[in-house]
Amino acid sequence: MFRCVRRLMALVVALVAATIGGGFQTTEAAAQFQKSQVPQKKSALPKVLAKVQRFRVQIRHPRPVVRRAVNLNAAKAMAANLRRGGWNAVVKHDRIGHFVVSKMPRWKDRGIAANRGIASGMANVLRGRGFEVRLLPIS
Repeated sequence: MFRCVRRLMALVVALVAATIGGGFQTTEAAAQFQKSQVPQKKSALPKVLAKVQRFRVQIRHPRPVVRRAVNLNAAKAMAANLRRGGWNAVVKHDRIGHFVVSKMPRWKDRGIAANRGIASGMANVLRGRGFEVRLLPIS
């Protein structure tokens, strides 16, 4: 409503000035008059955007984990699944049965988080599962 009133007032002032003053001599003067009467729109976006920082969550499990298997084929399948997930797995057996000894000595990317809070939440969950966790900022 207020914008409409301002435009109407600017139009009335322009018409009165045109009729009293005999009109504008040049189009440049008319354009300058219109620019001075119309308010400038403010940009909705800030001039300097904050830099978005993401974090890479990496895990490792350097201590050996021993898992028991029912038979040799189950142990081999378990070791294959662990290797596929980034673990080093070895099948061992003794007089009791078959075992898979596995460890993850190298850092492995677990995910990318949008901010530090989400990355810290992921790290706490992974630490609860026995992993060592580190957060690396991505620039």
